[in-house]
Amino acid sequence: MGLILVAICFFAAYRLYHIHPGSILSIIATIITILNFWAWGVMMNYKQDPHNVPEGWVTVSSITTIIGLILLIVSFFISS
Repeated sequence: MGLILVAICFFAAYRLYHIHPGSILSIIATIITILNFWAWGVMMNYKQDPHNVPEGWVTVSSITTIIGLILLIVSFFISS
């Protein structure tokens, strides 16, 4: 499930980079993707006992996924 969330952020970064390379939105999307991937990696260390995942990493994963989804939606409006 977490890899799907990383893929959403990656697709947003990919689309924004190819629409406007080097723009502030593409840089933000890239940073969000890296943070989401990092949070996913930390949370994978707890896959045997998911109830012990630190709340901070769950928050990072949730916030970066929401921002990544918003950036993905924005990328469709920018390209039109």
